[in-house]
Amino acid sequence: KRADRVDDPRATTWPVLAVLVVVALLILRQPDMGTALVIGCMVMIQLFVAGTPVVTMGKLLLSSAGLALVAGMAEPYRRDRLLAFLHPWKDPGNTGYQSIQGLVGLATGGGGAFCRTPTLTSSSPSSARSSASSAASPSSRCSSCSPSSASGPRRAPPTGSACCSRRASRHGSLCRRSSTSARWRVCCPSPACRCRSCRSAGRRWSCSCSGRGSSSTSPSKAGPWRPAGDAAGPWRPAGDAAAPSRAPGDVRPFAVIAGGGTAGHLTPALAVGRALVERGHPVSSVHYVGSHRGLESRLVPDAGFPITLLPGRGIERRLAWANVAAVAGLAVAFVRSVWLLARHRPAVVLSVGGYASAPCAVAAVVLRVPLVLAEQNAVPGAALRLVARFARASAVSFDGTPLPHAVVTGNPVRAEVLAVERARDRERARDALGLPPDRSVLLCFGGSLGARRINLAVVDAIRIWATRTDLAVRHVVGARDWDLVTADRPALPSGGLVWQPVRYEERMHLAMAAADLAVCRAGASTVAELAVVGLPAVLVPLPHAPGDHQTANARALERAGAAVVVADHELDGARLAATVDDLLGDRTRLERMAKAALAVARRDAAERVADLLEEHASSRRGVE
Repeated sequence: KRADRVDDPRATTWPVLAVLVVVALLILRQPDMGTALVIGCMVMIQLFVAGTPVVTMGKLLLSSAGLALVAGMAEPYRRDRLLAFLHPWKDPGNTGYQSIQGLVGLATGGGGAFCRTPTLTSSSPSSARSSASSAASPSSRCSSCSPSSASGPRRAPPTGSACCSRRASRHGSLCRRSSTSARWRVCCPSPACRCRSCRSAGRRWSCSCSGRGSSSTSPSKAGPWRPAGDAAGPWRPAGDAAAPSRAPGDVRPFAVIAGGGTAGHLTPALAVGRALVERGHPVSSVHYVGSHRGLESRLVPDAGFPITLLPGRGIERRLAWANVAAVAGLAVAFVRSVWLLARHRPAVVLSVGGYASAPCAVAAVVLRVPLVLAEQNAVPGAALRLVARFARASAVSFDGTPLPHAVVTGNPVRAEVLAVERARDRERARDALGLPPDRSVLLCFGGSLGARRINLAVVDAIRIWATRTDLAVRHVVGARDWDLVTADRPALPSGGLVWQPVRYEERMHLAMAAADLAVCRAGASTVAELAVVGLPAVLVPLPHAPGDHQTANARALERAGAAVVVADHELDGARLAATVDDLLGDRTRLERMAKAALAVARRDAAERVADLLEEHASSRRGVE
């Protein structure tokens, strides 16, 4: 009678799920959610076999995975169980027990191998004593630990491949021949062993008799074979219980700096990295995470820092099919970020904004790595405000930035810009750029890609200034509008205006040192560099910036008396020419604006952010 309703989920799937939800909720009242997951998987298999449509199954799987993740992360015990594989030795007798036993199985060749390693922790003394008698026999102990005689001196342990060929016991031969997982293979439990197999997992294992100076073969003293460490404590690798042993000179990252994409995000990131290096942290201990599409893919390696590039692209703030791929890319980036942080275990993570900063910041929160945010703008974005709730501190550039745990540090700038002193460097900079020393110099730029509104207004103003003999214009067009500007290049009379259009300014510090006035956007890094150099500016905020943060940045400099703000929709050639003429014609006002800019500058911003990183870093050392 109901054959026509077989394919209707309301008649087949939803009743089963209604019962399942009640059962799952009752089970979830207990700390362990493993039983609920098993029941859920069984029901999903039954629904699939019964013919539930694939689309419906996909929706169920996605929603169930989300609910399981929320349930797992909401309870501390469940969260520790889910993430125990990242640090199994943190709690070997409880949350990490199963992960440790899995590693032991891999280390000894899987199910086909023979292993005398005790499978119980030291909390079971009877089991340890029973294992001791069998493990103390000469055949079960490695030859490197056996004394040459009862009273004679102990032989020096073999090194290199020699240790792999001296396995008289079945345990040793199976470990040597094991091919299940070469990455976790243990061929010799000698701490002096340096062969590739023994070091492949980054851990050096040792017998309980190794390194203790004892030559006794008494079963009561030898104890069961276990990694070196406290004999009374739980079984753990030699050395630091929380970290695998490292070769001399191997450096664990002190800080992971995530973000970039544009110069506004990358500039402070590089400045903080250099500040950490100046404090004694090795260059290899400052690891960057960026995007394949960003400037960091080229500039960070050029600066000598290691970097990991994540796939994907940012999400557009409109309905577009590209956002589907962007969401998938974010998921992949998040997984890679979790793997990166779990593998390197940095002491702290700094998020500077940009595409790569979001997945890495969330991964730091999930893995409980101390997180510090660096917000360059006066108005933070929605995603940053959400992550900031879990951050230890937020380094901000402006007073009153609405972020929790905000610390006003200023925005770090490039070292070459920080070293500029306009009065001292003006003549040298103009000579290097080919600008006349006896003219007023106007610097116009719009970021790494350029700003079309500014570019078009400058070209129109050039026509107005064509006959001026007291003005030179250094115009950084940008790659995007270069063809547009050069195709409509105005003709200038000989001896008139000096106009220098360039595609990209490689020496921005020299351009700022040479200029008397700047016309530019109001990005956070731009505003910070103008203040540090003491360069008066006409700021044209980007109207469609998230949260209109460029307007807030520009108004902050305007309130200090260091800039004039012109709205983007009001800017044209005539308005630009009038504003620039008014400012360049009043040298006293320019000097006041320069002093006001220097007064609000925070030259030690990179050092302040580095202070925050060291303050909130975990207690583990960066070099082991």
